[in-house]
Amino acid sequence: MSYDADKLYQLLPAIYRIRDSENGEILKAFLSVLAEQADVVEEDIARLYDNWFIETCDEWVVPYIGNLLDVRNLHPISEKAKFSQRGRVANALGYRRRKGTATMLEQLAHDTTGWDARVVEFFLLLGTTQHFNHVRPGNFRSPDLHDGEKLEMLDTPFDSIAHTGEVRHIDNRRGRFNIPNIGIYLWRLQAYPVTQAPAFSRDDGLFSFSQLGNDIPLFNLPETEQNRAHLAGEINVPAPIRRRAFFNSKESYYGLDKSFYIRADGVDITPDRIIPCDLSEWKHMPPNGMVAVDPVLGRIAFPKDDTPSDVQVYYYYGFSSEVGGGFYDRDAVNVQGAGQYEIGGLLGIKTINGAISSWIADGKHDAVFLIKDSQVYDETSQQLNINIPAGITLEIRADNKERPVLRLKDHPLSIKGETAGKDQPGGKVIIDGLLIAGNGIKINDGDLGSLQILNSTLVPGLDLNAEGTPISAGESLTVEKGNLRLKTKITRSITGSIDLEGTSLLSVQDSIIDGLDGSAIKGPSLTVEESTIMGSVSAQSVRGSNSIFTGTVIAKRKQEGCMRFCYFPKDSKVPRQYRCQPDTAIQKAVQKEMAAVLTKKPDMSPEKQKQTEEILRAQFENEIPAWLKPSFTDVHYGHPAYAQLYLQCPVEIRTGAEDEAEMGVFHHLQQPQREANLSASLDEYLRVGLEAGIFYVT
Repeated sequence: MSYDADKLYQLLPAIYRIRDSENGEILKAFLSVLAEQADVVEEDIARLYDNWFIETCDEWVVPYIGNLLDVRNLHPISEKAKFSQRGRVANALGYRRRKGTATMLEQLAHDTTGWDARVVEFFLLLGTTQHFNHVRPGNFRSPDLHDGEKLEMLDTPFDSIAHTGEVRHIDNRRGRFNIPNIGIYLWRLQAYPVTQAPAFSRDDGLFSFSQLGNDIPLFNLPETEQNRAHLAGEINVPAPIRRRAFFNSKESYYGLDKSFYIRADGVDITPDRIIPCDLSEWKHMPPNGMVAVDPVLGRIAFPKDDTPSDVQVYYYYGFSSEVGGGFYDRDAVNVQGAGQYEIGGLLGIKTINGAISSWIADGKHDAVFLIKDSQVYDETSQQLNINIPAGITLEIRADNKERPVLRLKDHPLSIKGETAGKDQPGGKVIIDGLLIAGNGIKINDGDLGSLQILNSTLVPGLDLNAEGTPISAGESLTVEKGNLRLKTKITRSITGSIDLEGTSLLSVQDSIIDGLDGSAIKGPSLTVEESTIMGSVSAQSVRGSNSIFTGTVIAKRKQEGCMRFCYFPKDSKVPRQYRCQPDTAIQKAVQKEMAAVLTKKPDMSPEKQKQTEEILRAQFENEIPAWLKPSFTDVHYGHPAYAQLYLQCPVEIRTGAEDEAEMGVFHHLQQPQREANLSASLDEYLRVGLEAGIFYVT
């Protein structure tokens, strides 16, 4: 029920209502507050019933229900990871019924980590001398060299070739093929959709799936396993699509509800017209009526005399998380009282310049430019100029689960804040969900108050060529003189280098700033949280938390700010530090060595101790920074594993954040906690005498 203040008021005797009316209805106002709080209590009581069940309970209740089932050793996972331990607790009894089976371990790995998994019993792949009483016809000691499919799967999670035994332990990922060994393979990269976007034309019937024209691998959309007794196959995991797999099972990957699809001039390309092939040299030109597709490079070839003018593609690409412009759910910024201008779609304005013109004609009020589709908006013929009056907010936003591409060329996106009064706020610009290529954003001389870049990508290097190499070292975001009050905030985004010197404040959160081995940030007071900064940083003051700075950090005012749980090179000049690397590792090494020295020489004088400690510190300051530095799977924007920490990256960085998650932009994924939860669960569910190792495929 809902407590209505008027109904409660009518329940009072009439004499009280008459007197209350004479005194300004104070009692009625009190009952309205009482009714509001009664609704809160009622809702809380209703939640108590829902919290009895793992399927409907609040997230904070999950560990308590887990305790009732004796589900132990689970590390808490941050809500930012968008991952729940609910499945791990809900299926606990089912795990115990199927304890020790490969399919049960596979489900355990998926429910505990949130990543797709495949379990391999390595003892089944051992090459052995077989006994006539136990013949294994499928286990050949020597592989069939004519079987290209099996050879291509060698040393992958789907390997079926017999191997010689390995005696090293599997829990440290060194040995695999041995009698007691179980391998748990995990796919950390996820498949993200691109829906009805234009393919990049290279002329002569050649196209790329990527809207930037670079080569990208197409990822498989995982099919849900319908049977608990089924081990995951290649079609059930978010892996890059192999050419041979596509050739052997075209119908499993191609289709509107599958991994990718093509539509040319409004006509669907049916599977019988698709030719899987290798287009690495663009040598294969298909016959008339056919279309050649290379899923490894993301390339398409049409016959030269049958080239369509408009090619729309649907596909999945791989990435670690929802950072930058992408086709995922985004929380929209609400601009109160804003007028809305729809761009794209069937009835919307055709260009962003057209929306700007309409906005100017309407008097430059608070407005939202809502881009309804994921097309490429080529604004190269005319410069985009936005002049923001003082106190006005303009948001350029992609519709939810869309990612439009704003292509600039000779001119940047030019923004100017008109002069505001002394006590009047400056204009505000919000960019949300876009991919901007060809040029960057320039803040012209003026008085802009605020700039927010959310869930967007400003391509590092401005644009990419076919090989994925940046075409320029130009800056993604620059500012001219003036704009002394400008506050810039970058959240969940990817950008190139930034030059905001002379402005008020720059805040970077959950983002990647890629300076392409040069300067990443030149700016004012800088706050960086859970981000990866690739390049050097120069700022008035710096505050950093759970972040990675690959280049030298120079703070002009070292008395301001603090660096906590961060990595930065040893030659940086930063404010006070708290548990940062490599300094923390150096301190621990010195303390450990000094403890060993004092054990041998307990009567060492304080002066000698201080001298010895200084010698050890100088030694470790030369040794430790040489190896304790971040390494990435790939540092090139456009690669699926871009900015992902390499597996051999030092543990001080992989677990160096304040909650023992990794430093950098993917801190929110809580990857060390997921792995620790899985490792803690294996002892309970493995068969006696077996050992398990965790292997990351991506």
